[in-house]
Amino acid sequence: MAQATAGDNVLIADSGTTSVFQFEVNGAQIGKALVSLVETGDQNILTASAGGTTQFNLTRGGTIEVGDLTLGLDDTSATI
Repeated sequence: MAQATAGDNVLIADSGTTSVFQFEVNGAQIGKALVSLVETGDQNILTASAGGTTQFNLTRGGTIEVGDLTLGLDDTSATI
């Protein structure tokens, strides 16, 4: 497998599968999660951003951090 570079689409799937996404994982692991992210340092497990502004974090401690949580009914914050 060749190393991906900036701008490449990355697809991890059975052969013959195509994607319109930048990154997509397809397949099945019976009795297991499709994807496992193992963070072994001191950083967040997963971060999502829009235009470089962080919108969502899953911290290594299991906390979910959301940039602007909208719950409805005029709620402006919540503990999940």
